[in-house]
Amino acid sequence: MRCAAASRHVLPVAALGCSVLALSACGSDRSSLPPKPAKGTDYVSLALLARYPEVYAQAAVSTIGVVTKAGEHTFDISGPGVRTKITLTPASTAAPDLGRRVEVSGLFTVSFTSGYELALGSIVRTGG
Repeated sequence: MRCAAASRHVLPVAALGCSVLALSACGSDRSSLPPKPAKGTDYVSLALLARYPEVYAQAAVSTIGVVTKAGEHTFDISGPGVRTKITLTPASTAAPDLGRRVEVSGLFTVSFTSGYELALGSIVRTGG
């Protein structure tokens, strides 16, 4: 009987300990996400755009990469080690720079239908 009585007290104490631990994590002001971009156009690496799209969604950003052809009328921007597809729109603006390293600026958006897109405000060749 002694073991049964002891186990009745251990379970509520363990549950209370887990609850306190979970609540203490909720109050933390530190985030593992990068800071949101400031009001202007901020430079963001392609790796950060791909890893934390929720941070940069609906933000004006600038990044550097190579224009690649993704489909018949679709162009992406890619960089070393980045496998995530970021589509450049409008395609007609990106097309002349196919295969070239560029710096692009524009509005970064995320949607379920089209994925990650960068609506181009400017595109400038950076060499190579």
